[in-house]
Amino acid sequence: MRIDRWTTASAALLLVIIGFSDAWWPLRSVAVALSLLGLLVPETRDRSWLWFGITAALGGAYLFEWWATDNHHLVILLACMLAGLAVGTADTESNFAMGARLLVAATFGAAIIAKLLSGDFTSGVFGELFFVFDHRLGDLAVRAGALDAADRVANDAALRDLEVNNVINLQSVDGWFAAGFTIWTIAIELLIVVGFLIPRSRRFALVGDVALLVFIATTYTVVPVVGFAGVLSTLGLAQAETTWTKRLFLIALVAIPLQSAASRLI
Repeated sequence: MRIDRWTTASAALLLVIIGFSDAWWPLRSVAVALSLLGLLVPETRDRSWLWFGITAALGGAYLFEWWATDNHHLVILLACMLAGLAVGTADTESNFAMGARLLVAATFGAAIIAKLLSGDFTSGVFGELFFVFDHRLGDLAVRAGALDAADRVANDAALRDLEVNNVINLQSVDGWFAAGFTIWTIAIELLIVVGFLIPRSRRFALVGDVALLVFIATTYTVVPVVGFAGVLSTLGLAQAETTWTKRLFLIALVAIPLQSAASRLI
């Protein structure tokens, strides 16, 4: 089955906007209405006014509630802008694919720079405490043998009592686990940046696709930030050139929200 990149990725982006672009509701409603129009009337996805209209509505909504705007909201906004620019060219699919590659590279490049400039991250302190403040990550640390189950229970109790006690005493994960997390994070994100900047004519052009798929699978199945997973899967799909990578990005696009919904029900 042939998967048309622009047709599929543009529809996926509209679904991401409808489902995961939390923002000031009056302007978000405009963005959702335009997204629904794009899904119901597919030919409108080839019109710049649709994408620039969504960009303007989301941009205004994010600006109005700037304190609640997350990183993935900005990536969604930029993806819409790129779509609007791409449909105004002679080769929409190729130009949107190129924009998607550059946006993914820029996103992870900025993430790496922010981490390297953070003393807590490079020292491993962030990694030691990162697995303490989220119960899903705490479970992972216990299963890996980096945190004792009793310490995990004590940490949860201390966090629950934080509103009463001004001082909190937590047991962090083992240093080797925190160091491994730090090294893995930098390594996989760097691999994505390099892979997405490699010209597609080169031998290792698929490195970026594989690295992004691994990142999505290892990150968002544990911490299901479905908005970020959705927009990254969409951008990956938009630029993928092999059938199997397109299918895997589609699977990621659907699987992460389903897994997140299932985890809330259990």
